[in-house]
Amino acid sequence: MGKYPFFAALFAAMVSTSAVAQAGQFFMDGGIGRSSYSLSTGQYDNDKTDWATSIRAGYMWHGFVDYGVELGYADLGQEVDRNVQFHNSGSDYVRYSTATNGWLFGGRLEYLLGQSWFVMARGGWFRPRVIEESADWTLTRGGPVHTVPASSYFHYQDSVDTGTQTYFGVGVGYCLTPDWRVGLNYDYYDLGSLFSIPGYRQPSSHVKTYSASVQFRF
Repeated sequence: MGKYPFFAALFAAMVSTSAVAQAGQFFMDGGIGRSSYSLSTGQYDNDKTDWATSIRAGYMWHGFVDYGVELGYADLGQEVDRNVQFHNSGSDYVRYSTATNGWLFGGRLEYLLGQSWFVMARGGWFRPRVIEESADWTLTRGGPVHTVPASSYFHYQDSVDTGTQTYFGVGVGYCLTPDWRVGLNYDYYDLGSLFSIPGYRQPSSHVKTYSASVQFRF
């Protein structure tokens, strides 16, 4: 369990509150915000942020701390590197991108502060689907540099399977009504290693998101 201390503490807290739990509620939670990529293969890329969205559903039991489980899906946008390379015969416009989305399953805690404010913690397992894509337009001399169509075009796309990884998040929110809540959240999604070389362990890549969310309980 040393690799997952946050999740061990989260589920331990859920179990410890079960003795005083009351009837719970189902919930749906949707979030939108910005993602920030940190890829071991793209430290020099020039556009590391994008829009991120998520949708989660689950069940929360009521107690001193509300606790429950969530199942969801997150689209973390993409990281992009664009550049133009000039050479004797013309120029190349090159675009590399890494996009991520995937399913998640985990536990969730919410603690009410007073009558309306609450804090939240969540974490669990994330199954990322990482899509790496590259495109290269080669433009020969004799016309404008950005003439379309290009003299030649190369496109490559690959899906990278990094296995099951982890995610965790924290947030703060406000209860508008007994059924509706809004919040601001920070989440961290581990992507694992995007490629492997025999005898070399590549550092893991990850994505951070900052989002606003709306939750409905029923």
